[in-house]
Amino acid sequence: MKSVGFNCKTLLASLDLQKTLIDSGRTERFRCNSVLFSAGDENTGVFLVGKGKVCMRVPEAPKMDRVFGAGSVLGLPSTFTGGPYSLTAVCVADCKLVHAEREKFLELMSARTDSCQEAIQLARARTGIHPIGVSKQRPLVRVLVPQPI
Repeated sequence: MKSVGFNCKTLLASLDLQKTLIDSGRTERFRCNSVLFSAGDENTGVFLVGKGKVCMRVPEAPKMDRVFGAGSVLGLPSTFTGGPYSLTAVCVADCKLVHAEREKFLELMSARTDSCQEAIQLARARTGIHPIGVSKQRPLVRVLVPQPI
């Protein structure tokens, strides 16, 4: 298993995926200590870190906390599944982020299979599971990606 350390690069998006998210989302600024989402919150979409750093906190397990910088995509697993966020995201510096709302993100993923494949790989890097992109509330997109043999 890949060792990630405190400062992580496991959720870094390609420049193509970053551009796709920037074009479809809205840029927001957050001050240090701002909470983007908390574990258990209803999913509102993904966040692309443009500038600054965000700590993804594991409830009740601070040794598992990880910090993500520019180019990282946060909130992918729950955005695909429709479940609540499983971690808490807190800005540890002033940040500039792009927020792509869930429905718009899923529509984009169904239209851009290259970006979808990459987003699934990033989600797998974080969770070790294979999301299929089906909402628990209502199906928005079904992603069928062949697995390597």
